[in-house]
Amino acid sequence: MADARTDVQTGVQTGVRADVRARRSDPEREQRARARTEVERAALAWGAARRKLGQREAAWLETLARARELGELPGVLHGFVLDAARRAGIDPGEVPAEVWRAAGLDHP
Repeated sequence: MADARTDVQTGVQTGVRADVRARRSDPEREQRARARTEVERAALAWGAARRKLGQREAAWLETLARARELGELPGVLHGFVLDAARRAGIDPGEVPAEVWRAAGLDHP
């Protein structure tokens, strides 16, 4: 670790140790830095979840379309859509219209 030195012209301590002391002496700055880190992590987590949701929704649509191609009845698929809504804790009407269409059903 580098030693702290005093700048002759300004009388201000410089170096690693001086920087550490300055950071310790400003709790508001530390709180803002922590808050920025938390915001960044939350933003990245949201982005990843959103991307994954899109991928899973696309896979769901493909499986529904394949089931319909193979002759599965919309009534059977209806139960799965309702189960998904229940598991997500949402009203079935919040399930995307594309899902209902892929299942051969009308959006509620």
